[in-house]
Amino acid sequence: MSIKDNIKGINKELKVYVKHIGIYAKYQLVTKFMLAVIVYLLFNVVGKMIIKSSGHIVLSSGNFKDILFSFGGIGFVVISLLLFFVAIAIDTNAFIAISASIKRSGKPITIWEAMKFGAKSIKTLVSPAGLFLVIFTLLIVPLASVGLKTSLFKGLKIPNFISSVIEDNPLYLSIYLAVIVIFAIIGFFLLLSFHFMCLTEQNSLEAIKSSIKAVWKNKWDVLKGIVLLNGMLSIVTGIAFFLIYLVIEFLDYKLIGSLVLSRFLMMLSLFIFADIVNLWFFFIGPLQIHMLTGRFYNLQADFVEKRFETESKMAGKKKFRKLSVIVLSLIMLFNMFESGILAVLFDEVFRTRLDVDIVAHRGGGNLGAENTVSGLEAAILSGARWSEIDVMRSKDGVYVINHDKTFERVTGNPKAPSEMTWKEIQKLKVKDYFDSKRPDSKVATLDEFMEAAKDRIGLLIELKGKDADEKMADDVVKAIKAQDTLEQSVIISSDYKLIKYIEDKYPEIQTGYLYFFSLGDTAKIKTDYLIMEESAVSSDMVDKIHREGKAALVWTVNKPENVDKLLDDKVDGLITDYVVEIKAAIERWDNKTDKDIVLGELNRLLTNHWGSLIMIDERK
Repeated sequence: MSIKDNIKGINKELKVYVKHIGIYAKYQLVTKFMLAVIVYLLFNVVGKMIIKSSGHIVLSSGNFKDILFSFGGIGFVVISLLLFFVAIAIDTNAFIAISASIKRSGKPITIWEAMKFGAKSIKTLVSPAGLFLVIFTLLIVPLASVGLKTSLFKGLKIPNFISSVIEDNPLYLSIYLAVIVIFAIIGFFLLLSFHFMCLTEQNSLEAIKSSIKAVWKNKWDVLKGIVLLNGMLSIVTGIAFFLIYLVIEFLDYKLIGSLVLSRFLMMLSLFIFADIVNLWFFFIGPLQIHMLTGRFYNLQADFVEKRFETESKMAGKKKFRKLSVIVLSLIMLFNMFESGILAVLFDEVFRTRLDVDIVAHRGGGNLGAENTVSGLEAAILSGARWSEIDVMRSKDGVYVINHDKTFERVTGNPKAPSEMTWKEIQKLKVKDYFDSKRPDSKVATLDEFMEAAKDRIGLLIELKGKDADEKMADDVVKAIKAQDTLEQSVIISSDYKLIKYIEDKYPEIQTGYLYFFSLGDTAKIKTDYLIMEESAVSSDMVDKIHREGKAALVWTVNKPENVDKLLDDKVDGLITDYVVEIKAAIERWDNKTDKDIVLGELNRLLTNHWGSLIMIDERK
């Protein structure tokens, strides 16, 4: 099939989709509400019950092994998998049924018929091959967003601290890209698996084989169709983005002459574009399935059982159009009302932030060799308020500062601190990988760090390594008291057992819990600082933490473009390898124009949907 024929086919299917968009809209509204209820009941109610039954109040990166390997944890895993089975059946298989009905009879089945079909299709997925399809979907969405992306999965992603390591290491990046390519190829050949299961009543394994065979036979036509469709959608999105960008550029108050009116029009433009984007993504999933169903019938028309030729009543077009006009009018009135409020309270909403602490990661971040006193000194000179360091125990009980399990990365010695005496460790030299021109440094002890930091900078002292135990906690507390630096020291750990031990035994000591994911009443964890991985931050979570009288810190913030969101979320501190750059980003936030603020919100809206595909430079 030529490109011209592909475009004609896409246009034809788009017209059919638009003609029946009402049934897709109603189904989306009903099922998303039901899924939200299911998610709330299963995760917020049942999940919390299971977590509490294990003696915890949260399931997080620091205690998930204890919970998941308990009886209740196994139940939680089963419930989670069941939820994903249900989500795929409701979000994918039911849409296949609707689009197949339209394709075969020209009329859609009802919402309830589609839901009934989706529910019945769950049994087809309950098999080793079906489980493979579910797990593959769960893996490929965070990796590359390849394939059909259901609403339940759109929040799944690789944590920033992992993705940043991948991006900074050529070998890891190459492996990551290779994995994405392999997964994309596998996903490409599995594209029609759900259609074969739903429309030909094949079991999961047969459906996978049929999909591979059908796609391989027509691989170039299928590929051209996918590329052309997504290319057309991207062009439309790009044009809409460019137009709204021009509108916001034009609405500068210097041209309009009224600050309030300028802010009102910019906010209204932003809300209208947000509605367009949200509607776009509201309909993009059903559209992709609709188009794929058309492709499926073109390839397999002779083999598909005619299951959807029974006509059902279609929703009246006039009624749907009238309802759409009413809904859109109400949305527009709400947008105008909200824009008016924000125009008046613009500075209070967008220009207020907390006094944010900058924390130099691993001593001084990129200002010196990792976890060394020279790095700490540089962090002090840069104006950082805190330094985060990693404490480990040597073979003879000396507490040294090192991050990895061994000294190999920073000194070339493959041994762990626990395998070496302090005398042996003193001979090591720490290389400065941020700047090879700077001299090597010696491995420092905790006491040396505390003496250098006293009354000059605070220390976040992370208990690290396999020897991070109650003895280490006791000894670090003793060192803090000996230096009389209770107000300048916070003991942190990703092991909540240690944090709880310190909180119970030494309530006068400040503690911080490190985590990169958490489910449950996280803000109620017994600690003073909740230290979140960047991707786990939300304004709602930060508000909850503050209501509990605790501070919210974020690690590891190395991209200046991410600072704006974190400041808007009212976090208390940023842990970073790039102290100077992040400090400059905070200063830029303080000096932003109205246009910068609105464009920043626009950028955030887009990146929430596409990741970091579009970035607006607000430093101009």
